[in-house]
Amino acid sequence: MSTINRLLIDTDILIDIAQGNPIAISRLSAEQKIYKPAVSVITKMELIWDAEVRKSSEN
Repeated sequence: MSTINRLLIDTDILIDIAQGNPIAISRLSAEQKIYKPAVSVITKMELIWDAEVRKSSEN
């Protein structure tokens, strides 16, 4: 049986990547060669909540 090593990606790291931070992008790229990236339900909800807040503040 094979084991999949996962790397839990934090909200701050995802934001850094989305903003084009070269250090975060390079690090994740390197880690993907070893680990399968994963995002927690909490991180997903934080990103959704932030998007909703930004959307509502534009109106």
